[in-house]
Amino acid sequence: MFAVAIMFTACKNSDDTTPTKVYALGQQNLPGDGVLVARLWNDGVATDLPYGTTIHYATSVFASGKDVYLSGYEIGSGAKILAKLLNNGVPTTLPGSADMAKA
Repeated sequence: MFAVAIMFTACKNSDDTTPTKVYALGQQNLPGDGVLVARLWNDGVATDLPYGTTIHYATSVFASGKDVYLSGYEIGSGAKILAKLLNNGVPTTLPGSADMAKA
C-alpha cells in the first residue's frame, strides 16, 4: 500500500468558537486491482473521492465555511487526463480538459 498526503488546516479568527478542522489529501493504491484512488482525510476520517473508476489524484484542498473544494485530475480510458474540481464531494470535469489537463 502506498499513500501520499498533503496537509491543510482551516484558519479561524481569535473570537471564533468553531473548532479547527484538519484536512489531508493523498492517494492510495487499492489492494489487488491496481487502482489508485484519491482520498481526503477530515480530522482523521478517510473518504475516497468520487472522481471515477480509474486512476485519480488530488492536488489541493481549500475550505471556506462549510464548503470544501478539491482540485485534481483523473487518468481515464485512452490515457486521457481530465482536470477535476470537487465542491463538497460533487465532481465536475473542468472545461478544456478534452485530452490532457491537470488542476
